[in-house]
Amino acid sequence: MLRKTFRYGRVIFGTILAVVLAYIIYQAVNALGSTLKTVHASLITAGKSVSGDALFVRDEFLLPDLSASIYSLNLKDGEKVSAGGVYGNVYDSPAALNSYRENLEASEIAERLTKIASAFNDSYEVPELNRAIISLTARRPSEGQPTGDLKGLKSEFALTLLKRSYALGSRTDLSNELNRYVMLTENYERNKEHGSSTLISSRAGYYSSYADGYEEYLTLENAGELNAEKVDAIIASPTSGDRDLSACPGKLVTDFHWKILFPVSSRDASILTVGKRYEIELQGRRISAVLSAATGDPEKEERLVLVFDTSANISDFLSLRTSKIKVLAEQYTGYRIPSDALRVIDGKTGVFCLQGYVARFVEVKILWKTDTFYVVEADLTGTEGLFTNDTIIINTRGLYDGKVVTNQPQSDQQ
Repeated sequence: MLRKTFRYGRVIFGTILAVVLAYIIYQAVNALGSTLKTVHASLITAGKSVSGDALFVRDEFLLPDLSASIYSLNLKDGEKVSAGGVYGNVYDSPAALNSYRENLEASEIAERLTKIASAFNDSYEVPELNRAIISLTARRPSEGQPTGDLKGLKSEFALTLLKRSYALGSRTDLSNELNRYVMLTENYERNKEHGSSTLISSRAGYYSSYADGYEEYLTLENAGELNAEKVDAIIASPTSGDRDLSACPGKLVTDFHWKILFPVSSRDASILTVGKRYEIELQGRRISAVLSAATGDPEKEERLVLVFDTSANISDFLSLRTSKIKVLAEQYTGYRIPSDALRVIDGKTGVFCLQGYVARFVEVKILWKTDTFYVVEADLTGTEGLFTNDTIIINTRGLYDGKVVTNQPQSDQQ
């Protein structure tokens, strides 16, 4: 009898112990589950966009073909040339061209020496820099000898000029060195060979040394006639123009009116509107352009060509024929709110913010949404609504406006 009673007692005790343990585990899990999880309100810019490769068309023309001549250009990429302006010279012999290049080197060094000499009038001394200049001038060409390779010397003089903010001592007289290079320049002008001719521009524009053969038939007038297949082919091989340009001196771009041909799917084209102005991201810059046309039938063709017109300054992109771009179809700036933080209470949309130890309901206006977050309006001047770095409570049940929350929140920075 005692053995049977003991057995029943063990069963009852085990049952009670299991219930107690289950209750403890339940309370622990419930406590963990109720731990606040929060994020801070932070500004974000988001919206719909279309990205891909685009083709650029400008009003440009090739400079005359000089493949049978010896010539030298005096323009740099992006430099402006006026109508009737000189952009280069043609020479009768390689020796005459070499003489011109040596004169150009001497002229540039003379200009730098002039600037350095003017700095020697300052009242402070930098002996190390003075010695460096003396060393550079000692490497001058001998009289009657070719100037030789002055490239390294030019670079060192350029580096010296970067230090002109420091005052230079006045112990060294550079007048003799300066006169030497001025003399080289004057001798060239006196002894310039007869028969050389000047290259004159027939119109004004911006010079580019890059030419690909498309300049003559990829024009502003016919840009809108290209279908997606043709534009894709040029984008795939932007240097396959049908003209041999091995000796082409370059081209001129006449103004800042240009077109962007952007082949996209019919689906992407549907989110853009012809006649509307859009912001376009291009190699780290943003330009403004109007969607002037969309070529092709969206009901029959899988890909269309969007034609954008712009007058943005293109002096940095004169050699650009193709590039990746992003068209910002819709853009919103506001606070990023995780989807599971948004609440609808009594027909009002908002979030719970932790203010001290109290949960407060704050109404928000939704601007844009994705599968994982919302962008809500950010009124940076008002006194109501969300503020930057407000603590937003997410994924927590049983909240109401004014509820006291005492447990420690876990914050996720977003």
